[in-house]
Amino acid sequence: MVALVAYHWPGNVRHLQNFIERSVVLTKGTELHAPVAELVNQPSAIPGSRMLADADRAHIISVLRETNWTVGGPGGAAAQLAY
Repeated sequence: MVALVAYHWPGNVRHLQNFIERSVVLTKGTELHAPVAELVNQPSAIPGSRMLADADRAHIISVLRETNWTVGGPGGAAAQLAY
């Protein structure tokens, strides 16, 4: 459980689901044996990519606020972010 909780799960729920399903399929007997050695948090492939993702998120939220949280339409955030 400690390894499952500590892992970053980059694929979110689908990644966790696939891991559990694979564990069940590979387990022999009645006690689940998950291959927790596979759960190694990898550093980001691109240095600074987390900062870029944070900047993107901040920009999107800023545009949403400017458009009063209107997503679609000609004056919506989606139209403004498309440029």
